[in-house]
Amino acid sequence: MKSGVSLQQMLTEVKRQSESKEDYLIAPNRLRMESYGKEMFLHLSDDSGTELIEPMTITGIAHRQIGTHLRIPAAYYDRMREERPDLLAYNANTWFKQESSQRMLRTLDGSARAYLSNRYRRIDNIDIAGVTLPILGGLPDIRFESCQITESRMYIKTVNPRLQAEVSPGDIVQAGVIISNSEVGLEARHSSSLNRCLYLYVEDIQEGRGVFQG
Repeated sequence: MKSGVSLQQMLTEVKRQSESKEDYLIAPNRLRMESYGKEMFLHLSDDSGTELIEPMTITGIAHRQIGTHLRIPAAYYDRMREERPDLLAYNANTWFKQESSQRMLRTLDGSARAYLSNRYRRIDNIDIAGVTLPILGGLPDIRFESCQITESRMYIKTVNPRLQAEVSPGDIVQAGVIISNSEVGLEARHSSSLNRCLYLYVEDIQEGRGVFQG
């Protein structure tokens, strides 16, 4: 394993997050942003104004998605967040009140981690791991090079040294698989380190897109 965490550590965290996360289909006019010093919190209420859950912190990813949906320019949003959190809360709440179409709010460990379209296709890390790892683990001599789970994505990189070829004198490539999944609506990212390995990329699963390089 070259970097990240062990496969078992990653699976333990994937399972923990699966049991802890909650998703809500909500109208934005049921949301209220509040500043407390430099920290921002998001409140979710029902039609009567009763708060449904404890106030949530807001991840950087969710901040960016909220700003995009409310059509607040990113540079201005970031400046308000840094210099005038109270002004950011005022602006966000003003525009939240104008929005009644549903959005998907994804939460984890007391944080709003994603603010997405209600049509967002949820394919969670535990589902991807449950389907792909038994297949990969059944391949002879498969080697898990790196695994990681972050705020933005789950990432698994494997290499199979049994499948290799000499593409030019002294230049050996090995077949490998990279699986990357994001539960928070991020686009695919592709590694450029293909000098010694041939990879199959499976990314942007929520959007049904895959990229194959070889």
